[in-house]
Amino acid sequence: MDPCRQRPTKRSRGRAVTGAPLTPTVMPFKKWPRAVRWGTASVLIFLFVFVVGALRTMSRDPMTAYLIAATDDTFPLIPRIFGRLYMRYGTYEPNEVRSMMGQQLFSCACNSYGLPGFRNQEVLELLAVMKRKGADPDVRNLGLTCLHSAVLANDRTLVAQLLELGADPRLGLERTGSPLNGLTPLAFAKVLNRSGMGDRSAIIDILGRWHNQSLHRSPSAGELNR
Repeated sequence: MDPCRQRPTKRSRGRAVTGAPLTPTVMPFKKWPRAVRWGTASVLIFLFVFVVGALRTMSRDPMTAYLIAATDDTFPLIPRIFGRLYMRYGTYEPNEVRSMMGQQLFSCACNSYGLPGFRNQEVLELLAVMKRKGADPDVRNLGLTCLHSAVLANDRTLVAQLLELGADPRLGLERTGSPLNGLTPLAFAKVLNRSGMGDRSAIIDILGRWHNQSLHRSPSAGELNR
């Protein structure tokens, strides 16, 4: 027998002359079993309806989108991802979004910082996103600006972030008939410090440095946190 025409052995069958494996073929969708095709189509339809419904809900109520995006494990992972994408790339006007109590979105985000169930780093990032979308960092709630609320919460990181986002520390607290009326965040922090409501020396230092340097330039959050 001519050795050049001998039949391939079991080891050589299914391989090219060079010994490389043959390219695997993918079964066309039409040849899948009927049950598998129906199951796959049902899953895709469900995902499509879910995505469209989630985006419609968030576009109607960006406040809900923020709550979903900023929480830790309250909501499943996929809704949280959609919430974060909508807050960053969706179309909404932060100054027009209000809670059921009339509080603006930016103010709600500031007040949620540090609360159980919220991701603090995500809140800080979303505050920066809202500012880029035109949010007013000096919005008030019950007479307090966001800086006053951060001082009341005794959180130096939030105070530094608000200053970097352009919050004005010269604005006074609006509480008619109260001895606190007209207090700037710095003066408010000193009053709370003297009242024994927690040590706010770090916040006083941050606001004091801002006042000392404001004639030249506003320090960054990194400088304020040193």
